[in-house]
Amino acid sequence: GSQGIHQKDGVYLIGTVYVNRPVESTVPVSGPGRLEMIVEPASYTCGDVDASGFIDALDIGYLIDYLFSDGAAPVPVESGDLDGSCFTDILDIAILIDHTYGGYPAPTGCGNPACSAMAKSEPTEAQKVQVQQKLDDAGTGIKIA
Repeated sequence: GSQGIHQKDGVYLIGTVYVNRPVESTVPVSGPGRLEMIVEPASYTCGDVDASGFIDALDIGYLIDYLFSDGAAPVPVESGDLDGSCFTDILDIAILIDHTYGGYPAPTGCGNPACSAMAKSEPTEAQKVQVQQKLDDAGTGIKIA
């Protein structure tokens, strides 16, 4: 058989499709022909940058690691642009802190259709100090390296 295609109980298993979580795709095949697969865009929660299913302190740490330490990008990358500015930047961290610790509403700015590509905006030293102060004021215990 072809690499990535396996037969099980008369059904061909065609690889694994990764959206936010692994999903096994099964398509019954009965003889030669053409196989088409439509993959719909993954749904995600704005601000759930680690794709855990929740917006929490781990997302703050994940976004800090991404911006300050070259950590992994948000999953999907659009989930980190909380204000819809087409950039993942220090303001997005502030929004996460306000939501997680300040009782502000959940972020809704992700997925701005005007954004043709997402970019990462490197924070300045002054911005790092401001975010650290916000983290300290919220009592998060999170420290920016």
